[in-house]
Amino acid sequence: MSPSVHSRAVRKAAELIGGRQALADRLDLARPDIDAWIADERRPALAELLRIVEVILDESEAHLD
Repeated sequence: MSPSVHSRAVRKAAELIGGRQALADRLDLARPDIDAWIADERRPALAELLRIVEVILDESEAHLD
C-alpha cells in the first residue's frame, strides 16, 4: 500500500526543513508524533496538517528565491 497523502506531506515538510526533529521543533510537537505520521501509524489533526502544508509552501517559496 502506498503512503497516505498525510504521510507524504509530513515527509516532504521534514525533507524541506532539514529533518524530522527540525519539523517537530518548528511545529512545537514531539518527534514521536512526526515519526508516527510518516509511518502512517496515525494522522495529524487538520490544524496540524494545515501547519505542515504551510511549512511546505514557505520552504518551497524560499528555495525559489
